[in-house]
Amino acid sequence: MTRYKTMTEIAVEYLREKILMGELPKEAKLVPAKLESEINVGKVAIREAIRELAGSGLVVSYPNKGTYVAMPPLAEEVKYIFQCRSVLEGILVYQATLKISKEEYEELKSLNDKMISTGSPKKFFLYNQKFHLKLCAISECKYLLNLAKQLTDQILLYRSANVIKPTDKTIRDEFCEYHRKILEAIDSKDPEKARLAIIENLDSGCKHLLDKIEDGK
Repeated sequence: MTRYKTMTEIAVEYLREKILMGELPKEAKLVPAKLESEINVGKVAIREAIRELAGSGLVVSYPNKGTYVAMPPLAEEVKYIFQCRSVLEGILVYQATLKISKEEYEELKSLNDKMISTGSPKKFFLYNQKFHLKLCAISECKYLLNLAKQLTDQILLYRSANVIKPTDKTIRDEFCEYHRKILEAIDSKDPEKARLAIIENLDSGCKHLLDKIEDGK
């Protein structure tokens, strides 16, 4: 059964993607009146969307000054964010492997296919995040899913703010190959193998990003 999105959800999704794709850069001011006409939603939806994004750490509101896109995490924090993700997503993927349906499995395969075929570096990482969050959502652990979303958002925020792209096709292929390993483990109904595969995937992603950070110093 199709679930229709609320005006607030539409506004949150629109603004979140704009921020994570770097189209709303760090410290850009969000002007509610402009957003109302741009997204075609009302004042209440914009206000609630901004409140939700502030709670997730993507925007910051200042009294009498307005709301701005948040600064990304420090380079020094990136390693620790990935360490948190490894523990958290390992748990969620283990649970997801026990609960996944055929339709959900096909959705994950489709997201990985989109990563393979896209020519946009920014969309590559957006699809990558959607793959991880879709997988985590299948666990039905809603509180932990919200934490996972915040952590993956911060990594994308860092990438966008610092214009870090996967220019090496070998690295991009490596990401997709890790996803195939995760899917194989899920298909074989082996939750521990899936947990270890997601951790290996995140460790590799962390290494590549830290290498980019080091190169940029």
